[in-house]
Amino acid sequence: MQTQTLKVEADPALHPDEAAGPKYAGVTRVLRDCGIMRTFAVSQDILDRGSEVHRACHFHNQNDLDFRQVPVELRGYIHACEKFKLDLVKEVVLSEHFVSDSIYKIRGRLDCLVKLRDKTVALVDWKTGVAAPFTRLQL
Repeated sequence: MQTQTLKVEADPALHPDEAAGPKYAGVTRVLRDCGIMRTFAVSQDILDRGSEVHRACHFHNQNDLDFRQVPVELRGYIHACEKFKLDLVKEVVLSEHFVSDSIYKIRGRLDCLVKLRDKTVALVDWKTGVAAPFTRLQL
């Protein structure tokens, strides 16, 4: 039996999006279109907050975060990321890493892949609010 692996693109400029040649769809869109999750509306300010937290966590993972530049209302998320890493993580393997599959035409981004102290590898999905029921399916 042959195992299908994801083609990994680390450069966001090379990451195929829904406008690229044959249509690439994001994981969330695929789940919605298959009826696995209901369409949901998220306000732009929540999306913006999530993007800022992801960026800050990424810079923190790269040891390149100027904490003074993080808005006060987002600092708790960064402290939580830092505490998680200090308590459990041996190594951050990937952070905000683009992935795509040229056969299935899907794309996505891994928030954080870590090696835990017990040598387990874990995929982390950063959330800035209550996780939706379909979040586990996105992973």
